[in-house]
Amino acid sequence: MHSHASPDTDPAHWLDQIAQLDPERLLLETPDGQRVTYAAMNQRVDRVAAALARRAVVAGDRVVAQVEKSPDALAL
Repeated sequence: MHSHASPDTDPAHWLDQIAQLDPERLLLETPDGQRVTYAAMNQRVDRVAAALARRAVVAGDRVVAQVEKSPDALAL
């Protein structure tokens, strides 16, 4: 299936761009005080993407996940 995301609309693309330009820039802080930078979130997104690819998930596949609200949920 063809992805309709362009570099302007693909969150993974802009996340990667900011992570490269300003890796220590704060992306979010959780209520319990966990601070996540753009670079750290970019690494989380890459790990999730790699895990899905290892399971043969491709663009257009549907994935269901029940997760707690967390930075890892955003990465997913």
